[in-house]
Amino acid sequence: MRDALLAGGPEAAEQFFDPEVTFEVAVGHFQGIDGMSAWFQTAAKYLIDYEIVETRYIDAGNGVIVNNVMRARGGHTRLATQDQIYLLQFKGDRVIRVSRHGDEAEARAMAEG
Repeated sequence: MRDALLAGGPEAAEQFFDPEVTFEVAVGHFQGIDGMSAWFQTAAKYLIDYEIVETRYIDAGNGVIVNNVMRARGGHTRLATQDQIYLLQFKGDRVIRVSRHGDEAEARAMAEG
């Protein structure tokens, strides 16, 4: 999915995300495909040399937990590695909600919620 989004932009996003998708992430709340673009633009303001170095996908019943290990540096930090744990929830075959969590247990609890 990530490769398709990077290559195809907002048009590619429509094959994976519902038009009403919501994003509850570290830098705020974003709505819809345009909101996803705003999220990426906001994150790009803070992160330099951003890359995902490892990804794990975990079945969570009504969703999928995605644990991205990312490496980046920001204007206020040196190069750092950090886990980013997201819960993707679906409506049909497309993502309707993306939320960021402190750990896998928190994400799983929301999926089972």
